[in-house]
Order: sequence, then C-alpha cells, then structure tokens
Amino acid sequence: MQSVIVQIENLRAAYRNREDWDCVLELLNRVSALTGSNAWSDECFGNGILLYGAGSIGAGAFDYFTQQGIKILGFLDDTPGKEGTKYRGVEILPLSFARQHRCPIIISVKNWQVPAVRLSEAGLPHEAYSHYIARKNLDRLKTVAKDFLGDDRSRLVYLTMLKANILADYSLYRSVREGNQYNAIAAFQAFNAKDVLVDAGAYVGDSLEEYIWSHHGVFER
Repeated sequence: MQSVIVQIENLRAAYRNREDWDCVLELLNRVSALTGSNAWSDECFGNGILLYGAGSIGAGAFDYFTQQGIKILGFLDDTPGKEGTKYRGVEILPLSFARQHRCPIIISVKNWQVPAVRLSEAGLPHEAYSHYIARKNLDRLKTVAKDFLGDDRSRLVYLTMLKANILADYSLYRSVREGNQYNAIAAFQAFNAKDVLVDAGAYVGDSLEEYIWSHHGVFER
C-alpha cells in the first residue's frame, strides 16, 4: 500500500493542471477516501470533535463549529509545551485522547498533510478544515464562479486558489499571478496621455505614487 505522502503527491500531480469545476468534487472525494472522513455522517459530529492545530486557523475553526452548534472537545497540537495548556478555553489534549474517543478530527492548520500523515499512521479518520468548508459549501462556491465572476480568467484564478487550498500546494498560485496587484489589468498598463486616473479609497497614496512612476506621469490628471 502506498504511503499517505505518496498518495498526496499523486493527487497533486493529477489535479494541478485540471481547469474544470467537476474536478473539485472529484478531488474532495478522493481526499476524503484517503483520510477516512468519507465514512462520516452528520451524526458523527453529535458528540463533539477535536481540532488539530491550536493557532489562528484553529481559532477560526473553533468559532465556526461553535456557531454550528458542534462541541469542541479539545485541541491536538504537536508544538512542544502546548499539551496540557488551554486554547480558546478548551484543553490541548494528547493523541491518546483521540484514540480513546474516536471522534471526528478536523485539521486546522494550513499545511494539513503533515498532521494527516501522523493521524493516518495512528488509524484515526480526519479531515482538513479547508476540505470540510469546501465540501459543505461547494454549491455556493460554484455559484460565485458562475454568477459573480464575469470572465474565464477570473474563474480560473478562483478555481486555482481553491485547488491550492485543498491540496496545500501553494505553488499553484504562480500560474495565475498577474504581477503588481494594483496595475495587473491590461487597461491599467496602457500609456495614454488622455487618461484620467481616479484612486478611490486611497490610504497614504503609495499605490497612486507607484502608478504615476510606472507610467512616467503620462495621463491627463
């Protein structure tokens, strides 16, 4: 049987160049089968869950699940010195607690593959927080792409960012990077002496200054 690391790398290789929206559900299903969360039902969350990662993403996950009425039994965290302390008012527990209670474990760190390997080796089903959110909100994500984004490039950027988070492969961002975030659109790169620039919502004028310098001051006003 292939190791979890190899299987994750195979998923990355298989999906990094897919540009169709059907691949998202397919990818989520394959990841779910890999982590064992495909066997979960809503009833599994009735007795509470564990969050793996007592950090900023863990705090967001804590708030989200609490608002959903799902009890957080505690956190798991490998950081030395954290076990036995508390985060967001709940205890940071040893992995033995997870083995004993066999409750759903949601990985609440950005690079989910590292704890996924440890949990898989311990035989504990789990799911990354980004996967859970994408799976629960897939119809809404598709609606954004279909109804709110007006061009193919924007939809591709959106899909690529979603895949990067599911795969924890942030090198995917390079393929959709446009350069300077303020001057990326083609219309902003033209040099036209009759253009009028409006900077709406200026902070200290740094982006405006950069635009002026990049265009050598060539516009009407």
